[in-house]
Amino acid sequence: MFVRLLLTAVLAAGFASAQGGRGGGGDEGNIGVGGAPSAGPGAPMTQMRRQTKQEMLFDKLKLNKEQKEEAAKILSGAMEKAAPARDLLNKGRIVIANNITGKGSEEDLKTMWGEFTSVNATMTGIEAEAFGKLYALLKPNQQAKAPQAFELMAGMFAGNGMAAGGRGGEGRREGSR
Repeated sequence: MFVRLLLTAVLAAGFASAQGGRGGGGDEGNIGVGGAPSAGPGAPMTQMRRQTKQEMLFDKLKLNKEQKEEAAKILSGAMEKAAPARDLLNKGRIVIANNITGKGSEEDLKTMWGEFTSVNATMTGIEAEAFGKLYALLKPNQQAKAPQAFELMAGMFAGNGMAAGGRGGEGRREGSR
């Protein structure tokens, strides 16, 4: 009984602190830019947004404005070039999942895995080509960060990595625009 009471008290305290001043008279939950309190009670709370993979890439390479513009064109072109492979990857995932859950034959599954692997290799080639073009834009002092930048490009064109949020490339092929 005591454990239930203690658990209820902890949950109530957690819910109360999660409210953070919204709807109450104080402004302790209204944090503005830089951690300073915002305009007062009822003022909207600012929300941090995640950087896109493209923004992280540009920051990692410390690109200037002109380089960013050219790099954006390169990434956009690669995204267009990757569209057919991206569609095949998405369809391949569905076919493989359906084959596994539908208890398809081992031979069919091996064939599908082979095709899926081939499309993944194509996608990696598109990433490498785009990276080569980006690398050519870099000044010698920027080139030191290039290997880490290539890691950021993994999966950028396969799903939703260029957009904020999403899976952003967790795993080799899981995130891109």
